[in-house]
Amino acid sequence: MKKIALIIGIAAMLALTACGGDKKENVQTEAAAQETTAAETASMGDYTSVSLPEEYEPAFYEGTVSDYTGTFITINGEDGEKKFDLEGAELPGEDALVMRGCYVEVSYADAAENGTYPAEGLSLLNDNEQLAQEENRDPVIYGKLQVMDINELEIVDDAGRTVDFDNSISRVVSFSDLKAGDNVIVTYAGSVYKDEEDDSENSGLFDGAPVAIKIVAEDAAKTEDAEANYIDGTVSGIEGNRIDLSTEIADFNCEVEDEAMLADVAEEQHVRVYYTGSIADIVISVEKLEKLD
Repeated sequence: MKKIALIIGIAAMLALTACGGDKKENVQTEAAAQETTAAETASMGDYTSVSLPEEYEPAFYEGTVSDYTGTFITINGEDGEKKFDLEGAELPGEDALVMRGCYVEVSYADAAENGTYPAEGLSLLNDNEQLAQEENRDPVIYGKLQVMDINELEIVDDAGRTVDFDNSISRVVSFSDLKAGDNVIVTYAGSVYKDEEDDSENSGLFDGAPVAIKIVAEDAAKTEDAEANYIDGTVSGIEGNRIDLSTEIADFNCEVEDEAMLADVAEEQHVRVYYTGSIADIVISVEKLEKLD
C-alpha cells in the first residue's frame, strides 16, 4: 500500500508541474494589491492606529487625498499633509468613490499620536474629474497596471474597479519598461465614471471609453517629462492663429497666442503641441509648438 501511495503522490506532483508550464503571469488582484500596500505602509511606519477620545471638540480639514491605505488616509490641504485613522469613522456611501486625487473633508479630534489623527467622519466634496474641471486641467487617476498595448490600457484603480482606456495616443513616462502590477498615474480625457449603458453625450469628443493621454510610473511622477502636457499629431490645417491637429482619435483645434509661433509650420508636418488647460476643451491653448520632422 505504501508503494501505491508513493506512486500516486509522484504522479500528482508531475501533473501539477505540467499544469504550471504554460501558466501566464498572474496579475495582482485589487485585494492583493491593497494587502501589499498596507504591508509596505506598516513597515514604513507612516501611520499609527489611534482612537477618538471620549470627549473632544471636532476639528475639520479639507484637501486632496494623496494616500489612502486600508483605514488610513493622508490629505494634502492648506496646512500641508495630515494623516488620519478612519477606523470607526462615518464614511461616504458606496456611490462616493474616495481615491487619491479626490477632494475631501474630514472631521477629527485634535489628538494626534505620532502624527496620525483619529477621524470622526469623511465627506467627498469633489471627485478627481470635478476637481480637474475646477482647476482647468486633464484629470488623473491612480492604479495598478493590468494590460497595456498600442490600443488598450487597463488598470485597477484605488477603489478596486477595473478601468479601461483607449490607448491610441498615450505616451509613457517611466525609468524602465512597465509591467503588470506596477503603480501608475494615468492622465486622461473623458470620464471613468460613465455607465457603459449610459448613452448620454456629456464628454464632447470623448463620449466613449476615456482616452489615456499620459501613463506615468509612480516613481517617475516628479520628472520634467511627467509634468509636461503635450500631444503629438499632424497639422491638417492652418488659419490665422489656429491649427488643426490630426491624431488617431480626433482632430483638435489648437490656438496660439502669437501667430509668429506658426511661421515655419506647414500642413502635413508632424508636430508636438504643449498645452495648458485640458485637451477636452473646445479650443486647446498652445503653450509651445515643436516640429518633429
